[in-house]
Amino acid sequence: MMMKKQWGCLFMCLCLWRVTTVVCGEEPKEGLQKEIAIRSYPIDDSLGNYVFSAMAAHPNGRIYLGTSIKGRKFANLVELDPSTGQVRGVADMLKVTGQTDKEMVPQSKIHTQIVVDKRGRLWFGTWAEEFRNTSFRKGYPGGHLISYDPKTAQAVDHGILVGPRIEEPKKVSDYGLYLIALDINRDRNELYILTGDEIRLLVYDITTGQHFTAGIIDGPAENLVHYGIRNLKVAADGNVYIFDHWGRIIRYDPERKKLEPLDLWIPGGNGQVMAQPFQVGINPSRTRIYGAGASGHRLFELDVSPGKPPRVVDLGPAYDAFTGLERPSLSLVHAVVVAADERVVYPSTGGKRGELFMYDPVSGMRSHLGSMRVANVDSSQSVYASGGWAGCLAPDGTIYFGGVDRGAKKEQLCFFEIRVPVR
Repeated sequence: MMMKKQWGCLFMCLCLWRVTTVVCGEEPKEGLQKEIAIRSYPIDDSLGNYVFSAMAAHPNGRIYLGTSIKGRKFANLVELDPSTGQVRGVADMLKVTGQTDKEMVPQSKIHTQIVVDKRGRLWFGTWAEEFRNTSFRKGYPGGHLISYDPKTAQAVDHGILVGPRIEEPKKVSDYGLYLIALDINRDRNELYILTGDEIRLLVYDITTGQHFTAGIIDGPAENLVHYGIRNLKVAADGNVYIFDHWGRIIRYDPERKKLEPLDLWIPGGNGQVMAQPFQVGINPSRTRIYGAGASGHRLFELDVSPGKPPRVVDLGPAYDAFTGLERPSLSLVHAVVVAADERVVYPSTGGKRGELFMYDPVSGMRSHLGSMRVANVDSSQSVYASGGWAGCLAPDGTIYFGGVDRGAKKEQLCFFEIRVPVR
């Protein structure tokens, strides 16, 4: 048994993209000297430049990412086959939506989370990088709901869910509504979708293809501070939990079709400053949700165990305690992945070096795992992930984040692979 453990430790240390610092029991170093070697899979610039929230691991072992692209172009769904390292575009939003009118804002962003239904199809929605560009005479037509079946390699456009108020809108508030967040209840075969600029909760019945508005959470954005609610999660009890701009938690009960704000706030939420988490993760049993608010960057746990009232726990600073810097230049948490053993892994965003962090709910300890150094590049200088803007957990326990590499001759959007060992 001891030999097997030692061999496993040695094997993990030899594989460059593994989290060697954790497996071999090394004590964390102070400051930001520590590094974690990760593997990158670059995405061609023609497919996209950025990613926001849109990633999923499929039961077939492949990883999917929805891109965002500038320059009046269209977003793509991109597939990574980890067994071969092949990266390819599988669904072009120009071809899928058939939106060829150049007087309309293009479907240049996939921002929603990507989910997998019980038939193995991927579901996601579209938005636009140039949503607020009013030089497009016909404005934005609205976000499309899309499904993609890896078995047939076919994408299906299920249409614009909420179109423009008038035929040729002159202001953003008259545009069709974009789709910004999404989750699925496989038992009910329903999708729950958040829209913007007017923030509605839509319920889409996959079986019938029908949808309805469960409620309006907020009106069109008057400024960029009040701009899209990015998160909702379906819990084990079937309820949908939403985090609004100010850090308040809203619950939707699909049985009663009731949408209600709770007297429950994440750390930093006070109804006065934008405190919403930009991304949250949920554990495999769907009883605990983790994230960090935009105000204060404090990590939190929302316990939504069935039979109990929901409860928020403040877990402390997401970053500050581990960097060795009084004012670390780390931005918001935009990706959270809960591993198979319930540990919570989250990268920073912004700056030239993305930092990786972990929270262990068993010990209650948070730790800094290191700077995310890309090990499989041929470069005279070190290349780092800039952080993670989306993430997912593969069936084999591998964690993937999406982001841009920094320090390479040509910076690119990439899949980043990180193998955190199960304890």
